[in-house]
Amino acid sequence: MIRLLSLSLGLAAGLCLLAFGNTSLAEEKVDWSKFHSSGKVKGVIEKIEKDSITLSIPKLERGKTSSYRGGQNRRPSIKVGHEDVELSFAEQGLVRWEKLPKKTDGKAHTSKELEDARKPTGAPGYAATRDELKVGQIVELHLVHPSSIPDAKLTVTDVVIKYLVIEGETAPPPHADKTDPKTK
Repeated sequence: MIRLLSLSLGLAAGLCLLAFGNTSLAEEKVDWSKFHSSGKVKGVIEKIEKDSITLSIPKLERGKTSSYRGGQNRRPSIKVGHEDVELSFAEQGLVRWEKLPKKTDGKAHTSKELEDARKPTGAPGYAATRDELKVGQIVELHLVHPSSIPDAKLTVTDVVIKYLVIEGETAPPPHADKTDPKTK
């Protein structure tokens, strides 16, 4: 009789979840204990796919050697280039806003809306969806890798996105061709 009662309650709870929707990732406590932090990186979104993004990150490159005083004391110059890196989201990786965007109707967010947008506890910023990502946005990625992979054997493909924090709406593309007025 007790088994039948517990089975009925479990079935009823399951049907309620189906009827009213499953809980979102923002409300669930995600277990990140099987991952180690791989650091943070900032860049500009170049390409967006279902479970991954291509990010343009700054890269220092050696420039031309400049001469000083007629060829004496040659000093190498450094210029900033860009490198495109494709990174995948962790299975439960989240997209977040650094600052909560204004509402479209111009009204202020209620305290309940602010509280809900901050969930889950410990996640940076405010809740966002992957649909809100746009090419050209400035983002900060919180990267992790499985703890089962030793640091010495870690590759870029092992690193996944735990949190993607949108810092700015849009930026000019980093690879935009600029015409140099001196070459005209």
